[in-house]
Amino acid sequence: MIPWNIALLILTLPGSGRADVTVSSESKEMENTKPENYSPAIELSCVISGLTKAAEVVWTKAGSDVTNLAEGYSVDDGAEYFNGEEGYQVTTLTVPGTEEKRENMVFTCVVTDPGTERTVQATPELRFYTIFPMRAKLTLHGARSLTCKISGVTDPVEVIWRDMDWNDITDGEGGYTISQGSVNENQVQEATLTISTGSLLNATDYHGDNLFYRCAAKSTKYPESPPSSFTLVNAQLLHFGMYTTESEVEINTSTNVSCVVYGLSKQLDSVKWEKPNFGGVITDGTDGYKIDVGSYEDVGYSGRQESVLTIPASEVKADSNFTCVVESLEHGIDEEKEDANLFVFTVTPADEKVTTGISQTLTCHIDNFYQEPKYIEWLDPDGKSITTDTEGYSIHGSVTEKVQNGSWSKISGFQEELLTISPRILKELKKKAENSEFHFLCSAWSSEYSDSLVSRVHHEVPVKFLNLKVEGKGLEVEASTEAVLSCVVNGLTRQLDSVKWEKPNFGGVITDGTDGYKIDVGTYNDETNSQTTVLTVPASLMVPEHLSNYTCVIQSDEHGHTATSPVKEQVKVTLRSQGEKKYLHNITLMMCLLLLGTWNF
Repeated sequence: MIPWNIALLILTLPGSGRADVTVSSESKEMENTKPENYSPAIELSCVISGLTKAAEVVWTKAGSDVTNLAEGYSVDDGAEYFNGEEGYQVTTLTVPGTEEKRENMVFTCVVTDPGTERTVQATPELRFYTIFPMRAKLTLHGARSLTCKISGVTDPVEVIWRDMDWNDITDGEGGYTISQGSVNENQVQEATLTISTGSLLNATDYHGDNLFYRCAAKSTKYPESPPSSFTLVNAQLLHFGMYTTESEVEINTSTNVSCVVYGLSKQLDSVKWEKPNFGGVITDGTDGYKIDVGSYEDVGYSGRQESVLTIPASEVKADSNFTCVVESLEHGIDEEKEDANLFVFTVTPADEKVTTGISQTLTCHIDNFYQEPKYIEWLDPDGKSITTDTEGYSIHGSVTEKVQNGSWSKISGFQEELLTISPRILKELKKKAENSEFHFLCSAWSSEYSDSLVSRVHHEVPVKFLNLKVEGKGLEVEASTEAVLSCVVNGLTRQLDSVKWEKPNFGGVITDGTDGYKIDVGTYNDETNSQTTVLTVPASLMVPEHLSNYTCVIQSDEHGHTATSPVKEQVKVTLRSQGEKKYLHNITLMMCLLLLGTWNF
């Protein structure tokens, strides 16, 4: 008997008193295996009835004899096994497993009736479907379903599931629920296996968090079709995890901190940000804060969501912490918190006064850095970056670490970054500088936190050129009176390299302590950028026969005045005459009497 589902194509041939010859074909529906996988040969058949002797059979595809299509096709016309008593013959076509396209195919078996030479035919189909296992992300309180997707079907197929031990899964037993699904307009069917929380826990206890179930399909439209092979369906049990990213930036610069939650299969149910010590919950758009709650991202075996809090520059004043608060119902979490730390450092450039005779050093101060010293960039007055390879410059610095105990343990420190400029560069800059002033730029950022690079500030380092000026302070004294002479040197950045006094007409260089002379070379004054040297001349030499002008001899390498080319400044000394002495005496006496109120007009 021919099964009910066999498609019949019956052609009645004219004849006198004999049975009609009929041909029935059997179609098949099966998995479209990938080329790299094993693909068995497929058999299609036609059953010929009403014969009195064996019939001649030809199989064709699109009008061409299949034996001419490709190597591997074979036809068995069934004549050898013709059943004369029942008058039927079965012919089979073997389609090779190497068929590349694997698209739905229609074949025709053409039968010639040996009694009438008329032909009858049937058109069996070979249909293919494809199984796409869907990687599943499972959580104990949320998603616990695996999906087996079948495409290329017009009628639902039966999906069979097996557990990790290759045991068949029955719907409704062992904590499993099977849904076969339906075929949509795209000829896709999605069958699901839902696992109870208890069964999922048992599975992970034995096999770990990475689980492998299996699904296979069997045609219901063509029951004689072979079932597909079992395909692995990976299921990963997700565990909730959360971390925050810190930030370190310069004071008064905007920055971001973020909160990353992983182990998700869907969007978080809620995300909030708080500043615990300063008002609690932060509202997006209030006080310059911006909150991006983020979107769920599928990243392989897990899912994640990143929320970003933008902190306005007006709120970046000191080290502080912000709290990310999330809700994830799929993990049974109503509220989970994690702090994100904000570290703030300061950059303070130092004003500098420079000269062109020697190398000069500019300083950029960084205070309160966190863990690692900062990267420093210097820019010249033209805005060009200065590196350790830039000719005429050298960069070096020093770091002092310290530990601060606050709301968290912090290793911080003070850093000085120094830029040394060669005399050649200084002379070139001085020629271009307006009003003898110009500026360099310094900026600092953290190697660990990219935000500090994006938001860094270029600070001006004002630089002023100093000009050397030497001024002798002479005086007029009475004969035989000690005289104190001085020489003031302005426009310095450091102590003079050498100070000498000379008496040109009386022996040249004066030695401290000799003949009663006293020399105080003086000390550099950083506030006035000056140094004053003093020569005390003894009274014994303040007589007409020894009277002379004196010269202070200044060596200042930073201004290019070396030992071979010093600056000399004459300091004049004069003696008062006796008449001047008497006149001054009278004037002094008159002033005293006036003050005493005894002056007689």
